[in-house]
Parts: sequence; C-alpha cells; structure tokens
Amino acid sequence: MSGFVYKWTNTINGKWYYGSHKGCHNDGYIGSGKIFLIAYKKHKNNFVREILYTGEHFRELEEFILETLDAANDRKSYNMKNSAIGGDTSMHFTEQSIIKMSEASKKRDYSAPMPQEQRDKIRKKRLGTKATPETKKKLSQIRMGKGNPFYGKTHSEETKIKISKAKKGRKLSKDIVNRRASKIRKKILHQQTGLIFESIKDAGLHFGLHQSTISNMLNGHIRNRFDLCFLTSNQNTITLK
Repeated sequence: MSGFVYKWTNTINGKWYYGSHKGCHNDGYIGSGKIFLIAYKKHKNNFVREILYTGEHFRELEEFILETLDAANDRKSYNMKNSAIGGDTSMHFTEQSIIKMSEASKKRDYSAPMPQEQRDKIRKKRLGTKATPETKKKLSQIRMGKGNPFYGKTHSEETKIKISKAKKGRKLSKDIVNRRASKIRKKILHQQTGLIFESIKDAGLHFGLHQSTISNMLNGHIRNRFDLCFLTSNQNTITLK
C-alpha cells in the first residue's frame, strides 16, 4: 500500500492543512477536512500544495506531523484532529455550523500574540505526546536520499513567489531565532579528514553546497555522505581548518 503526505498552504493568510492519501499525486485528490475544503473551494487559486513524502508509511508520518505540531489547537491550522485515522472531527458539524466557524476564523487577528492562559493549556495537553526515538529514526530514514519526494526537484518560479508572499510579515519568536543562530554558529567536524569549520555556512562553501543541505545532513534528514557532525567539547585534538 503506497500513498503520500501533503501540505496545503493558503498564501493569503498563511494557514495550512496536512493530510495523507492512498494513491498518486495527480489523481485529483484534494483533502478531506471540511473546514479546509470550504476555504479551498472559495479561493483555490490562493492555495499551494507541497508533497512531503511518498511511500508506504504515509499514515504514520501524517500522524507524527499532526501530533508534533498539535495541529488541532493551532490557530493557523485547518486540521481539526491530530490523527490520520478516523477522519475529521468536524464530521458531526452541520454545513451551516462549518460556514459560521469559517467566517469567524476570517475575522480573527492572527498577528496578535496568543494569551498566556491558552498557551499553558496547549502546553499541558502536549506533554507526553512526543514520538519515541525509534519512530523519529524510522521516519527520518524513510525520507533520506531518494526516499525524499523532493529529491532532485526544484520549485517552479510561480510556486516560489507564492511561498515568498505567504511568509512575508511573519515574525519568528526570539527563542526560535536564538536557537537557529546557535546552531548556525556551532563548529562542524568533517570526520573523514579532521577539518573543522566555524559554521554551517563555511562547511557549505567548502563542499559547494547550500547551507540547508549541510543542516539537513547534520540533523539526519538526508544521507550524511560527507560524514559531518557538530563539534563536541571532547573533540579538541583535531587540527583546525
């Protein structure tokens, strides 16, 4: 049984929808979420689809993504349930109720910070829902190299423009910015030669690769063909580049 995991993004408001489907990419399948479908049918030219994975583990990967993001409680999500099995929890809503919820959603100010009380509720609900290391490793392995549906492909210029517009104006929290910056500043060790690079950028320049490719190798998202790793404190006898 083979299928795929996909993500729809509304390029106007940045809202997204994750789903999976048993079939092929071009069989005309859109999605099953009722809230999502209402928005899509009204403004389908504003939606961009990305295929995230193709293979037999499509249901497992969809559920992992939904649980990790807590999609059902995210204000930017069209998903109503953190499960790939059993359909959408909106199935019991009437068409009139769904339209009302959709209209109410449009009036929300998504740029406003989420109240701390609501943040605490979501945080408590997510405690203990992390995937096991075995599951994370399995999902990482099936997306390596040619297992990655985007292997050897590039976005069209039209898609790049839509994605760029969707991301404009979105601000990352200081915590996320600092974590990303600390990763970029970490020294990288090339274990085959003992060379040490001051940053992901320097490693990318040395191997002629984009920074994101080096980052994906280090984080296990793609095959680490250069045997790179982050330098640890006990690796201090290697000659610096």
